[in-house]
Amino acid sequence: MKKSKQKDSVEEEAPQGVALTSRWTQGAVLRQRLVAGLIVVGAASGAVAFAGNLLPDPRPQAAAASNDGAFTTTQQDAGAFAVGYVGAWLGASQKAHTELDRYVQLSSTSLSDAPWSYRDIAVASVTPGATDGVITVVVSANVQEPSADPENVDASNWPRRYFQVAVIANATTFTPLGLPAPIAAPAIKTTQPVYAYPVTLGVSDAAGAAVEAFLGAYLAGSGDLDRYISPEATIAAVTPAPYVSITTANIAADKEAPVTPADGTELRTLTTVTVTNALEQSLQATYAIELKARGGRWEVTAIATSPALSSDSAKKTAPTPEPTSTPTPTAP
Repeated sequence: MKKSKQKDSVEEEAPQGVALTSRWTQGAVLRQRLVAGLIVVGAASGAVAFAGNLLPDPRPQAAAASNDGAFTTTQQDAGAFAVGYVGAWLGASQKAHTELDRYVQLSSTSLSDAPWSYRDIAVASVTPGATDGVITVVVSANVQEPSADPENVDASNWPRRYFQVAVIANATTFTPLGLPAPIAAPAIKTTQPVYAYPVTLGVSDAAGAAVEAFLGAYLAGSGDLDRYISPEATIAAVTPAPYVSITTANIAADKEAPVTPADGTELRTLTTVTVTNALEQSLQATYAIELKARGGRWEVTAIATSPALSSDSAKKTAPTPEPTSTPTPTAP
């Protein structure tokens, strides 16, 4: 089995030597990233006390809060502000701390001799505080740490770390309340969702065979995709094809599928496949595929953006993909 050569990620260290400024200019850009990737988890609120002179950061008047449960402009900007603050804090050292000085004034003797290297920094959660104007933000980043292997002291790893920041937001400024505080990773809910696909299909079934053939053409280029989709479908194959083989692990449907369906019969399926590339690396993936019958055969009409959930979870159970033979993923 061939091993892949994993390319090192580009390190995103805090910039040094940035000119002192009083205006937060990157809020709009980071706000887009926050809205796209924000995962809301419960984070404890509260400020971290410390001795130092905090610098406010002026910003434009934020929009009023909406009533639909979405994040307000102020909360989005607070997340962007906290990302910059945590990055400056991690990247500061005794000799280079200009970026951190934009947020807080500290004695250089309290800073590390060398900056902490980090990458993939992002907002993990934004939570309004108990006090008006205070917003608690949790920022996550992969932080470089030395290897625990005594025989390989030159190695390092990049664990995901989480940092809590309390921010005061008013009409014109953001002010950090204390320094960032390292915290434990947020708890992950492990409750298994209950899907609306109670019927198991085999690849020998007409509908199951149609799904498998479609995914082979869609992901591995094994055939003409147009043969497996309906005329009104707007589905394009992944090109260039990233995988060389597709192995079906499980196919479930929302109802029984007739072998020779009447025209217009619709069927929703949830399919788990194992995809393998030319380096023999494999992944499992799940697709919610919608079918419609035409001319006595099943055709794919769409790939749904998410699986359908059961409306009666007490009476239905989720299909459990159990591949009988799955290629072993290649270690990076």
